[in-house]
Amino acid sequence: MLVNSIVTEVNRNTLSDSFAENLVRGKLWLAVNLLKIQDRFDTIYVLGSWYGNMAMILSRLPISYQQIVNVDLDADALRQGQRLNREFGVDHVKSMRANANDLDYRRLGPRGAVINTSVTNMSGAGWFDNIPLGTRVAMLARDNDSGARNQFSSVTQLAQQFPLSDIQYQDQLPDQDPQTDFDHFLVIGRR
Repeated sequence: MLVNSIVTEVNRNTLSDSFAENLVRGKLWLAVNLLKIQDRFDTIYVLGSWYGNMAMILSRLPISYQQIVNVDLDADALRQGQRLNREFGVDHVKSMRANANDLDYRRLGPRGAVINTSVTNMSGAGWFDNIPLGTRVAMLARDNDSGARNQFSSVTQLAQQFPLSDIQYQDQLPDQDPQTDFDHFLVIGRR
């Protein structure tokens, strides 16, 4: 089950903390590397979207998309994210209050993608198992988070737990929050 608070380390479940440097840095790293692989999409699902920050980041890069679907359980965060996206001129963003493990990805087209920046804190694997084969997938996780639902110690472990048929990018990025040093783990490929 997707948790309402997707960030359990020092960042609190607030709009202002969703813009913490370490969270934005990880999402920007994901977006830039996704752009290097593919720049045109029909639908992009963002799982555990929280306040919709990933949509704002994607809209500022030369990535084209028909729509972004922000998926989260927290209705208030989704509402605030929609408001922010409108204020920042981010178009074609839909909100979906749902458990990511129950998605059928019906809006996903042949040039679609699924982005999960909440792998560390998302219970279950339905979100991954239900992704149609051949779909581009970008997964972001981290280590050194004692409150996480999924503990990862390496990017290799992330890639093994959620195996893709074609990995196009896999790396780690050192980072820190006010409490600890940690590494972001990023895997991009096809399901």
